[in-house]
Amino acid sequence: MGKFHSVKGAKLNDRQKMVVESLGGHQLVIASAGSGKTKTLVHRVAALVSADVDPERILLLTFTRKAADEMKERVTALIGDSGEDITCGTFHSFALMLLRKFHEAVKIPRHFSILDDKDEQSLVDMFRNDMGLNASTPQPRTIMEIYGLHINTGKEIQRICEEKGISNRQTKGTVKMFVPYMKYKQANAMLNFDDMLYYLELMLRDTTIRDRVSNRYKYVLVDEYQDTNWVQSQIVKHIASKHHNIMAVGDEAQSIYKFRGADYENIMKFPKDFDNCEVIKLEQNYRSTKPILALANAVSQSFVHKFEKEMFTVSEGGSKPVYYRASDEMEQAQYVASKIQEAIRNGTPPHECAVLFRANSSALLIESQLDSMRIPYYKAGDRSLFDKAHIRDLLAYLKVCYYPTDTVAWSRVLHMHPGVGSVTATKIISEVIDNRRYISAFKDYKGTKNEDTFKALYKALRSIRNQEGPVDALNIAFSYYRQFFSKLSNTPARLKDIEFLLKKAKDFASCRKMLTDIALNPSVEKEFNGVVLSTVHSAKGLEWDSVWIINVTDAKFPNSYFCKSDEELEEERRLFYVAITRAKKKLTIVAPMSDEEASEYLAKGYVENSHESPFMTENPQIDKLVRTQYSGAIGSATSRSPLSRRLRSEYE
Repeated sequence: MGKFHSVKGAKLNDRQKMVVESLGGHQLVIASAGSGKTKTLVHRVAALVSADVDPERILLLTFTRKAADEMKERVTALIGDSGEDITCGTFHSFALMLLRKFHEAVKIPRHFSILDDKDEQSLVDMFRNDMGLNASTPQPRTIMEIYGLHINTGKEIQRICEEKGISNRQTKGTVKMFVPYMKYKQANAMLNFDDMLYYLELMLRDTTIRDRVSNRYKYVLVDEYQDTNWVQSQIVKHIASKHHNIMAVGDEAQSIYKFRGADYENIMKFPKDFDNCEVIKLEQNYRSTKPILALANAVSQSFVHKFEKEMFTVSEGGSKPVYYRASDEMEQAQYVASKIQEAIRNGTPPHECAVLFRANSSALLIESQLDSMRIPYYKAGDRSLFDKAHIRDLLAYLKVCYYPTDTVAWSRVLHMHPGVGSVTATKIISEVIDNRRYISAFKDYKGTKNEDTFKALYKALRSIRNQEGPVDALNIAFSYYRQFFSKLSNTPARLKDIEFLLKKAKDFASCRKMLTDIALNPSVEKEFNGVVLSTVHSAKGLEWDSVWIINVTDAKFPNSYFCKSDEELEEERRLFYVAITRAKKKLTIVAPMSDEEASEYLAKGYVENSHESPFMTENPQIDKLVRTQYSGAIGSATSRSPLSRRLRSEYE
């Protein structure tokens, strides 16, 4: 095949054109923050189609539904309806599609229930209790984390437990429980997100299936490759086994999800893992001003593992980032809130203002100040609609109808009824599932004081199961659920949530499609014209005109609790880099000189000093790249921590 050509009318810089017009083979695109990565990927796909590549043979993998939807929409806008034939989605939606198709290969039912974190936690708790392992295993959430890391990193469970400081007794219990627990979920058609990737990778080891999949997709593009974990990298290798046309796009400087199992080594090793790989760097920035980019570049110079690159912009202007030394956290909150108020008065829309922090606890005083000044704000990562008990209750009725082996959903439905405890619920679930009676188990139910209620439950579930659409199914479910709902507090607000769910349900033709979509995409985005308060992790991929990064001290950023090694400190540094590169026009870094929480960290031995963050001192160039301002209570005095002094000395 000859050289591809850019889509007519596309305004691309020279490096972007190289990506779009590159020949087949393996390519690694190092896409710096704000470099027009999405635009470049979209035009690459369009160029493939314009070169007569069948859209059905193109696979585009992303990490979020939002990114997948945006890319598919933009591709379709460029090339027309044929864009709909491109397989574009997250790793998990891709896994779901293939597991539905080839489910027999890994011995799971075609229609399996997808467990979220809360469901998984409940199931782990029930299962370890049934095995009598309560005392000899960690808490359910820790077990979930260990099993997830085992699947995502390929590390042995015992090694993970050792790294987490789990006792030998609990390690043995955790290891003992893994295989029967996985078999239980497999037998009862319940998979979590990690399981889906686990079974997909296992399935692709089968040469027949691997050949069918790799033959289908001639061109594979993977977004945010720095966020891939071990199992995802294996999946990509399986898919690439036939045509050797993988384009990975990412930025090692923005690898910040190690706690999820992500491994930045995947992107660093890509040129070695994939033969004859072409590396293209996108360094031109279309987001931030020159002074902001200068600071980001200075921070990146301290990265230990990196591709050599330097962001630049052809745009002129912009003011130096401000480095404000507040007297304490209260003064920090007052300063930030007053500056946000000033920005809004000067014409910056509230939603173009963001306050970023390392940990959610840092936002409390900011929230209080914004409340007192009546400045609207939105806190990213707040409780999802689908985390709320009444919504989970309502959806449980649909789950037991369409995924009748879902023991977590059955447990939730049964425990609503007065007098049904763990023992009774376990007995009933055994009758429902082990005997494969499901809903019919309640048809002529006898043996408890809930006999009449359970007969009513049978009628409700049968009626739900007979509905074609989710709206009618939910209405019937709520009619039965109302007897429990009426006893809850704050019912008006809860009713609004249910109304929102019913509105969302109108978008789906079937209950299964709705339940699957909710499981894969649990976040519900609502338009809100207010200041954004967010952790840096939640802010990745986003941008704002004005950004304030708070609590940039030894105690808080880097978070010394998580900096037990050089590798962990490096990830904290990358996190700081991500925070800086969210700002388009104005950036302010705020560091309180003292705070009570820092003193607590110091007392526990987590930190040496609670003053300047090493990220602001390890490169002497940074002093020249920021305008340092001090609270009137501080004057011009500064204090560098021993860690700061050591890093600065090593750098010089």
